[in-house]
Amino acid sequence: MSTSLTKIALVHSVDTNAVIPVFSRVKNLAVRILVNNPYGYFLRNFIFFYYICRTKIKYMTHRFLYSFLVLLFAQACSESGQDIIKIDPERTLQGSLSLNNLVESIEYIPLETNVNCMVGVIRQNQNIKVSNNYILVYCSTTRLCYLFSRTGKFVSKIGDKGNGPGEYLNASLFAIDEKNQQIILSTKVSRDEGQLMYYNFNGKFLHTISVDKRLCGPICTQFNNEFVTMHLNDPFNEGEPPFNYSFFSSDYELLSERIKNIDFVSTQRGVGTYPGDYWYYMYNGQLHVKNAILNDTVYRIIKEHIFVPKYIINTGKYSLSVQDLSDPELYMKEYNSRIFICSVFETHDYVLVSYIYNNEKFFQYYDKKEFCSMLFPKSSGIPADIYGVNIASGIPNDYDGGLDFWPKQQNENEFVTWYDASFFGGNNNNLTPKGPQRAVDQLKKVTSDLKEYKVNNKTEANPVIIIARLKK
Repeated sequence: MSTSLTKIALVHSVDTNAVIPVFSRVKNLAVRILVNNPYGYFLRNFIFFYYICRTKIKYMTHRFLYSFLVLLFAQACSESGQDIIKIDPERTLQGSLSLNNLVESIEYIPLETNVNCMVGVIRQNQNIKVSNNYILVYCSTTRLCYLFSRTGKFVSKIGDKGNGPGEYLNASLFAIDEKNQQIILSTKVSRDEGQLMYYNFNGKFLHTISVDKRLCGPICTQFNNEFVTMHLNDPFNEGEPPFNYSFFSSDYELLSERIKNIDFVSTQRGVGTYPGDYWYYMYNGQLHVKNAILNDTVYRIIKEHIFVPKYIINTGKYSLSVQDLSDPELYMKEYNSRIFICSVFETHDYVLVSYIYNNEKFFQYYDKKEFCSMLFPKSSGIPADIYGVNIASGIPNDYDGGLDFWPKQQNENEFVTWYDASFFGGNNNNLTPKGPQRAVDQLKKVTSDLKEYKVNNKTEANPVIIIARLKK
C-alpha cells in the first residue's frame, strides 16, 4: 500500500479517545469531523473510496464515478441521523466535568421518620414517584406505600398489606393524581388480568377497576395525558414475543404497542439471566426511552407514538448477544467481559450514561458539541453498588461539597436521586464548594439533623430525596 493510502487507512481506524488530548487544535477539529461526527464513518468511507477510484480505477469515467459516490453518500446519510456514543471502559479518558457545571440548585428532602412510616432502603428506581407537591414511596421491606409532602412531611400510609378488599401484597406505583387527590396503585390479579386500586390522600381505600394486564407493568409513566407501560424480555415467554411498550388512553383503553422484544429462550428453565432494565426520562417535552440491553438505541417519542432514534450506544466488543442471554453458563462465563447499560440522562450539552463492566460501575458523559465521551473522575471514596442500591458516586459534587451525585430519575430540568441517611456525615468529598453559601449551609443542617436523630433514636432515619435543577 502506498504512503498516501496508509495515511487514509490510519484516519479510517483512529481511536478518538486516545488521540483527542494529543493532537493540535487543527488536527482535533479534523478528528471531530471525521471520527466523532455521527456522519464521520460515511465521510471517511467517501474519502477512502474516492481516493481509490481516482488512483486505481482509471477506466471509470468521472461522470459515472461522481454519480456513484453521490448515491453512496446520500444513502449513508439517510441511514444515520443519531449521535453515536462510544462506550469503552479500557480506553475512555477521564474528563473534568463536575456538578457545578450542570446544576443551578440542589434541594435536600429528608423523609420524616416515625413508627408509622419506616421506609428503609429504596431498592428500585420505580419505587418512588415525585409530583409537584408529593412524594410517593413503595417500601420493599414492609410492602407498603407511603405518601409524603414535597417537603418530606409524612402524610399517610396507603392501604394495608394482605389479600382483602383494598389490600395488596405486591403493588406498583401507578400515579399521583393531585387534581382528584387520589393515589393509584397497580397490581396483577392473575396472569391475564390486572387492576388499579384507588385511595385518597389519607390512605383510605376507594375502589378498584379491572384493566388490561399490560397496563400493570412494573414501569409506568404518564405522557401527553396517556399512560406508557414498559415490559421486560421474558426468557420463558411462550408464543409470540410481546411488545416493549404499550400506550393507553386516560380511560385505560389500549391505543397501540411498539417495538417487539428481541426474542431469546433460556436453555435452562428456572435459571434466568438478567435481560436488562428500562430507562426513560422526560426532556424538552418529549419522552425518551432506552429498553432492554439487546437494544442499543435511545429513542424520543413523538406524536402518534412514533419512536425516533436519537442516540446509538455503541459498546463494541463488550456487547451482550442473544447467545449470551440464552445460555446461563455462557452468560456467567462472559459476564465480566460484557457491558450492562444502567441508565441514560440528558442535559443541554451532555448525555450521561452509567454502566457495569467487570463488576465495577462507571459513570460517563458524552459531549454533544465536541462529539466525544469522557469518564467522570471519582472523588467521594464510596464504592458504587453495581446493582443500583446506595450509589454515592457519579458526578463529582463541587456545588455544595456533599456526596457525589448520580440521578435516578429525570423530569425535564430536574434530576432526582436519593441516599440512605447513613451516607451523610463523614463521607463527603474533599472538593471545594463552588455553589452559593446557602447551599453549603443547607447541607450542613441536613447532616446535623440526621446525626441528631441517630443519636436520639439509636437507628438511622429515612432516606433523603435530592432534587437537582439543571442550568438552562
